[in-house]
Amino acid sequence: MSSHHIVRDAQEPALIIAGSFPFEQAEPLLEWSPVVIVLADYLEEVLSWEIKIDVIVMPIEQATLLEAKLAHQMPIMFIFDQPTPLRAALEYLKSNEHKTISILGKNPSSLTVSGGNDLELIFYEEDYKLFRPSEGIFKKWVIAGTSFKIENSPSLKTQNLAQTATHWQAIDTGFVEIHSTEDDFWIGEKVY
Repeated sequence: MSSHHIVRDAQEPALIIAGSFPFEQAEPLLEWSPVVIVLADYLEEVLSWEIKIDVIVMPIEQATLLEAKLAHQMPIMFIFDQPTPLRAALEYLKSNEHKTISILGKNPSSLTVSGGNDLELIFYEEDYKLFRPSEGIFKKWVIAGTSFKIENSPSLKTQNLAQTATHWQAIDTGFVEIHSTEDDFWIGEKVY
């Protein structure tokens, strides 16, 4: 008998699918069977992945149509997209005591979540994995040439980083450091 079992609770990072992504990029995030929330605009794509969906965020007028379409996925939770789909998903997860949330396809710079600072949010764009460093400090050992982007932080102190026209780049192999006085700044690390 196998010792593997699926446990879906707030200890594992939840996954919000809020953008169009190839399954190959999403697959590593599905490894530990997270709670999966899909914004209605991306439902068709995610259904083609043949994974279990736990929650759909949708406009109220789509409820009847989507309930019939997702009968094979039951049980499934339907929540409405007020005030915005992504915020509704985050508030749902927060109310269910999730602390770490992975988000495919949305840029954090336009996101405000009430009480969002107590959530660990990791955003995945096409080329970058973005996160909010705790206490305004990021420190990591990297190889020379590793690319970063920094959002929402006009006041920075950096070490071992050079700014180019489009991003920041590690000068030498070793530790890079970024310090900001802003509470809500984001670091994007290039995903290779």
